[in-house]
Amino acid sequence: MKTHWQIPRASQLMSGAFFLIVLMLLSSAASAQDNPLDGPVAGPWFRTLPNVTDPLNDPQIRKLLEARAREARAPQGTAAIALQTKVTANPAIGSCSGPVFDAVKANIGNEVRYCYRVSNTGTVALDVHDLVSTQFGGIRLGDSITLAPGASISVDELHTVNDSQVNTATWYARTEAPSYSQIDGSCTFPEISPTGTPLNLGDDGTGLITLPDPFPVYGAMTNTLRVCNNGYVSFPFSEQSETSCAFGNVAFPSVAAPLTIAPFFDDMDSETGNVYHGPYNYNSQGESPAGVTSYMIVEWFNRSHFPGPSASTATFAMGMLRPGQGLDGYVFTCYDDTDFDNPAVDFGASATIGTNRNAGLAQQYSFNTANPLLNGSFGLGFLPINAVETASATDTAAVVAFLFQDSFE
Repeated sequence: MKTHWQIPRASQLMSGAFFLIVLMLLSSAASAQDNPLDGPVAGPWFRTLPNVTDPLNDPQIRKLLEARAREARAPQGTAAIALQTKVTANPAIGSCSGPVFDAVKANIGNEVRYCYRVSNTGTVALDVHDLVSTQFGGIRLGDSITLAPGASISVDELHTVNDSQVNTATWYARTEAPSYSQIDGSCTFPEISPTGTPLNLGDDGTGLITLPDPFPVYGAMTNTLRVCNNGYVSFPFSEQSETSCAFGNVAFPSVAAPLTIAPFFDDMDSETGNVYHGPYNYNSQGESPAGVTSYMIVEWFNRSHFPGPSASTATFAMGMLRPGQGLDGYVFTCYDDTDFDNPAVDFGASATIGTNRNAGLAQQYSFNTANPLLNGSFGLGFLPINAVETASATDTAAVVAFLFQDSFE
């Protein structure tokens, strides 16, 4: 059962014909199954009274949800790690077990090997790991490693020297991968097409975005986002090099769509409109004094369905909450228009909407199901739940490019 918000449309808000909205907890008699933070299905955990203008983006909601997430879980212990980042001018496999340094000199065009060693200095086992570095982006280490308290693991990367550089690496570790719950309601559409950066994606094309902050999705942390013209984004890591994206949507959960957020996964064309990305700030009327809530937005603007041009076009968007504002990892989707004037594809009739981690963990809103609600600023919020113990650590290593090769500490 999903929580549905009865919230005024943006036109009503602009006219001033609206009330303030306040979110309140239901009485303690509400069952645990109705709490969206206690399980994979969102329920009537709270009710709406007159006072929040934009329920999917209001900071009060995130603060309540985040507080409830902390209350819902028993403390597992202390998560803490220490990271050592070194480099060697010896590119051979296994060279990280020999002498390694804080910095090396190397000829331009030569290869160096960066060496990372993380130690669990806390009291709980850490099962989900990611490494984000300024030279390599995200490195998906995944949940195949269990790092017990007191234990250490090492990984390394080969790099070709192009110029002098300082490689800043951050290791993220968690006790488990969080899942998502879902709310739905109205949203003020985050229109960025006049100011955003166009990706100019072709049919089945993709574009890479470097995010201003690493973003957590299903416990994975990366600062790289791959945008697909076909209405979804994924969070790739260094071993992924796809230049095109799937046009045939799949039901979630699926092994075919790892670490994916799908506002409207369908076979879109590129003959009209464009895909944009950029920042967007929501004015927060739910706090006093009023402030802003900052998101990174991807907007599919006036896109036709394949084969285009279709009789009508679709415009929809997704937003990722920038870190440091509460409930890190929160994602929302918003729908301005998904009516192509073709009943076979209108309103999600041939689309997948939701989030997907792997073959075993997903939050699917719909699959090949027409829903006329996906129109006129309807939106979905995907809330990270099953809060876990987390830790991170950062260290650096440097390469100085010269016309000769040497090493030094």
